[in-house]
Amino acid sequence: MDVRIISLGCLSSTLPKPAYQALRQGNELSIEGISDAPQLYGMPPLQRLVFQTQHEEWSNSICKVFSHELNKFAECIKVEHLIRSGPWRVLSPEGEFLFPFDTNKELDKYDASLLENSLKPLALKIIKRKTLLVIPNDQESSQPYLESDLLNKIADELIHNLGNESPYRDIALIPLRSRSQSSTLTAGLFDAVMNALFCRTTQLNFASRLHQKEGPLLIEGATGTGKSQAASLIANTLKKDLIEINLAALSNELIESRIRGYKKGAFTGAEKDTPGFFEEADGKVLFLDELQSTALTSQTQLLDLLSAVSNRVRVGRIGGDSTRREYTVKVILATNRPAKDLLSEGVLREDLFHRIRDVVSFKNLNQLLKQDDYQELIKKLLTLYRWKSLAPLDADIPEVRTELIFPSIDPGIFSQIRQANWPGNFRQFERFSYDLYWALETQSSPEISRDLVRELIKREAERFFLPDEAPEKKPTTGPARKASVVEDVLTRNGMVISKSLPELADEKLKSRNTLKTFILRNKEYFSEHFLEDSKIHDFINSKNSRQNKNSHSRSLDQDEIKKNNT
Repeated sequence: MDVRIISLGCLSSTLPKPAYQALRQGNELSIEGISDAPQLYGMPPLQRLVFQTQHEEWSNSICKVFSHELNKFAECIKVEHLIRSGPWRVLSPEGEFLFPFDTNKELDKYDASLLENSLKPLALKIIKRKTLLVIPNDQESSQPYLESDLLNKIADELIHNLGNESPYRDIALIPLRSRSQSSTLTAGLFDAVMNALFCRTTQLNFASRLHQKEGPLLIEGATGTGKSQAASLIANTLKKDLIEINLAALSNELIESRIRGYKKGAFTGAEKDTPGFFEEADGKVLFLDELQSTALTSQTQLLDLLSAVSNRVRVGRIGGDSTRREYTVKVILATNRPAKDLLSEGVLREDLFHRIRDVVSFKNLNQLLKQDDYQELIKKLLTLYRWKSLAPLDADIPEVRTELIFPSIDPGIFSQIRQANWPGNFRQFERFSYDLYWALETQSSPEISRDLVRELIKREAERFFLPDEAPEKKPTTGPARKASVVEDVLTRNGMVISKSLPELADEKLKSRNTLKTFILRNKEYFSEHFLEDSKIHDFINSKNSRQNKNSHSRSLDQDEIKKNNT
């Protein structure tokens, strides 16, 4: 496979050859054994790594090519200057060949053509080569990185550039198989990076710094919206371990003893001293999920423990003396329904709610897909689930098909996914994505096509007994067929009218006015999501430029008549 491999951390013997090793230098990353080019200073970590390897590949290739087929130019071309320029200075943004180097003599057309035919494909190959960023997923290799802010820098860089211009559209993250833990991979750097990416893609806003405040934090959101991932990321950002408790799995009779802990013999079945949740979570983050499942009487156990403005908790074990010990615990609570509904229904105690410092609401996936940037969200989710679904990289595995790691996407799938129903939220979409990539490996074309997505959405609908909102057959006649073509073309072109008009010429929609008139007269044939798009809404509600001009002319004529009468 023609990809470059960059290992983040140890250069394991399990990696296919050749591979680069990226090591931390302070709070930056740098390729081991490669000196920095001046133009790389100040770049974000991952971009810098890719550009470093591209520069190294260019340097090695130039030295090789000028010692063989281009050795006749070795004396007239300043090779060192050519190497320092890098492959990016040889090509224009349009892909045209440039001569960013000095020569000691003027080149004739033959020599110039020879240089171009040798250097242009070399530069294109290096720039377009895909990059696999291999990340260890065992604690021993990951810990040095988790102790710094480097993880968050990587996540921020990726999430803001995912799917954008090179090099980010040509980067894939993949876990490294650990020889010592070949069967079971503990949570390490790869999981931490993926977790950070998912939280930033969906809901969690670290800019508000709510997680740094003293006092409990409540996250409310439906099942599968990412509450557990958010708690894990908060713990990692605070550089603390996470203790996760599902309150729905505990009976109301056991909750008090588990919250407070107990001494041996305190009650029947108390066979040994057992610490409570808060004692176990001292100096850590305690995540109490499914708070709404606990009875009101059980919620009282938290009343005298939690403070809205402090992480300090004083608690004593059941059966012990009256002495209470103080622990420092960042408490995160979670409910699968809005707190205001739970309060009005009497499911959540009001006095307990007043002991919560901040409340964060997570939207469900259907709500997020109604936003204008839904295509960007779908792209990011499909990319992240692709990375997550990849098997750990190993030198013993057969050659990987890079087209399956970097599949092409039919733009028509975005409206299909948007119109589908996702009651399981991100958990359901994760399973859908895994099935999508599993099916992709069995078909001849490495493209995420409309037919494939339509079939999988149909299965999801049947699984949940939901109406299949992705239409199986498109209308073949009348305005319904024409509207379907218009919606597909505009969606594929990002709702840009000028870009779509040439493709709609066969439908006799050659101008903005005829297109707008057609949409306004046939709204019933367009999807609700299409009509609600901000660009389409502004387009069909804008005033006709010709009408504006005629109105302006009539106004000038009337002014002239009044002037003459006067």
